[in-house]
Amino acid sequence: MRVLFVNPAAELGGGERCLLDLVASLHAAEPRWDLHVLAFGDGPFLDRVRELGATASALPFPERLARLGDSQFAGAPLGFARDLSRAAWFAAPFARALRQRFRDLRPDVVHTHGIKAHLFGSVVADARVPFAFHFQDFPTDRPLSQHLLRGLRRRRAIVLGNSHAVAADAHSVLRRYRAFTLYNTVDTAHYTPGPAEPDWLSALAGLAPLPPAGVNVGLVATYARWKGHDVFIRAAAEVCRRAPDVPFRFFIVGGPIYATAGSQFTRAELEALARQLGVDAHIAWVPFQPDVTRIYRSLDVVVHASSRREPFGRVIVEAMACERGVIAARAGGAAELFEDGRHALGFAPGDPHDLARAILELARDPVRRAALAAAGRTHTRATFDRARMGPELVAAYATLLAPGQSS
Repeated sequence: MRVLFVNPAAELGGGERCLLDLVASLHAAEPRWDLHVLAFGDGPFLDRVRELGATASALPFPERLARLGDSQFAGAPLGFARDLSRAAWFAAPFARALRQRFRDLRPDVVHTHGIKAHLFGSVVADARVPFAFHFQDFPTDRPLSQHLLRGLRRRRAIVLGNSHAVAADAHSVLRRYRAFTLYNTVDTAHYTPGPAEPDWLSALAGLAPLPPAGVNVGLVATYARWKGHDVFIRAAAEVCRRAPDVPFRFFIVGGPIYATAGSQFTRAELEALARQLGVDAHIAWVPFQPDVTRIYRSLDVVVHASSRREPFGRVIVEAMACERGVIAARAGGAAELFEDGRHALGFAPGDPHDLARAILELARDPVRRAALAAAGRTHTRATFDRARMGPELVAAYATLLAPGQSS
């Protein structure tokens, strides 16, 4: 049995980390299966795939195609149309190369991640090969993508969503296929409680340590505009106004790692906002980290601040697994990950005043913070440990491969 995973990116974003957990769990569940990951570029993600015992290869995606996306379409439709016409020259050669790669690999199942993988993979693959379209995002939030997805036609396919919310949303676009929820998971043997190193974290940002009474609050995310960096900075400014006697430091950990035009903040934009609000002295900038475990352990409060409904919210689960106090925007799949007030604190997405309220609540009550953190760790081990994912995926594949199954 050969499963071919197709992923557009080769950097180590949240989606790629989730795919690594999936490969590891499936390999443990079915060690005799041949797992191969094909990415539309080369990068550290593929190195990590190989470390897991799977095979991996890269097929470079033309830059003009990589930059196209719904954010560009929505923000500048005329420019998008121009860039699309130029990129069309590159689409056909890439599709031919991808078709040949599929023929060479001869998969029994193709498992695609990401809109570009769904679209190109479905078009070039042999019609007899069954597909698993795995969604880590809401397709109905993408007007252009959902229109293209509705045109997909496979004889045998299933839809996977990383939360109930995403599975239902994807099924509303691809109604002809059966939909399953496959929650993302984390390795709870890696994301564990451990010693806090606040001085190390400050040094990583090039800053002096905070005094012992200091409170470290962090947002760990790529610079995607909907991840709420602006909400986090506005909340930081309010917290500092309301509690001027507390030495707060607000860490922004991550960077712009994807190629799609217009979809990400620049650090310069975020720094300008912090200066405008007078909170720049309290903001600490840490570049993208391939392993964020020490980061989580060194934060007193971890914030998930997505300003629109979150498909899943991996940072929530990772931070809970590390037994940290977590504050999360309660919308979409993220709201499915915790019980508000028991495992983490929720706040209204996009509302910096509500986020500031939650930060102050946890900062002022370390006993409550510790209780939430302990409950979050227990909940994560019981619900989101990656050993669970492999058997659930095998069961989903079984429905896809059953004799007579068709869309």
